[in-house]
Amino acid sequence: MRRPSAIWRPSLYGWLGLLAWAITAPGLFGDARAYAPLITVALVSWLLGEGGWRSLGSWRTWLFLGGLIGVTALAEGIRPGLGAGLRMAARALAILLAADALALHVPALDLAALLEAVGLPGLGFALGVAFNLLPALRQTALDSWQALRLRGGPGKQPLQSLRRWAVTVLARALARGQEIVDAAESRAFTPSRRQVQPPRVRRGDLLLLLGLAAWTVVLLIM
Repeated sequence: MRRPSAIWRPSLYGWLGLLAWAITAPGLFGDARAYAPLITVALVSWLLGEGGWRSLGSWRTWLFLGGLIGVTALAEGIRPGLGAGLRMAARALAILLAADALALHVPALDLAALLEAVGLPGLGFALGVAFNLLPALRQTALDSWQALRLRGGPGKQPLQSLRRWAVTVLARALARGQEIVDAAESRAFTPSRRQVQPPRVRRGDLLLLLGLAAWTVVLLIM
């Protein structure tokens, strides 16, 4: 499928707005409309993004969602609890997909510059690095676990094998973080120095934010 040109593609503000909408919008809707945020986030991230939904490829995501549904069903009764659990799982998955989109498409420097512009120097860069590390950390953990399984692990010494796996994941995460820091320093960025200008708002940001606002109004009056 052909993706929209860069000028119409969202940047920092658009993806942040999508994440904020995924967090707040489910509280406004009930019944069948409770699934609208998940469908909306999935469509937006698929149509406007360039990467896949990394959260869907993790068994931990499905374990968390299944546990959420199961606990709710047991707490409120099978029939009413199942519906409530499915709605809660849909809300959680919408937030995960929006966070994936933000991590994949927003550079750490853009988030740093935005937060520094509102008086939070250093914090933006730390959050940006953390968001950019999430996809790499998830993939590293999965690859390392598969490598461990192929070598016969965890085996007879599970604690030692798991310790090695954790050290491997941590080492690769630190290496990835150092790469991000080195790239920032090569562009003359330091957390202690204030950025001159925050990222500019693109047409794609305005289009996405206005679309989300209009869609919210439509869902409320349906």
